[in-house]
Amino acid sequence: MQDETFPKSLQMISLKLASVKSASITELKQQWRGLYNSEPPLRVSRELLTRAVAYRIQEQVYGGLKPSSRRFLVRLANDARAGRPLKPEPAAAAQAGTVLMREWHGVTHEVRVSDRGVL
Repeated sequence: MQDETFPKSLQMISLKLASVKSASITELKQQWRGLYNSEPPLRVSRELLTRAVAYRIQEQVYGGLKPSSRRFLVRLANDARAGRPLKPEPAAAAQAGTVLMREWHGVTHEVRVSDRGVL
């Protein structure tokens, strides 16, 4: 992988990502080559190129996936390749007293976990 250095300034990163959005497919393929040190897939859409280039820029600046996430994805890929059923890890159970909140279209929804279930 070719080591490209990107400015750490939030404004510069924003400008770089904005330029990716307006880049031509030829420019995106060139950026792919520099970022991934490989040729882009032959029949890749402009949308996928844009997302992959933007992701890689952010990955290099902010860091990539946590090692535990990488291991999980590798395990899933190996299971799929071997034809084994995919078993994603269950989410951790919320303990009694936990309050879950989500804002959706300006309305805040709240769920409280109790020892008997959820409210």
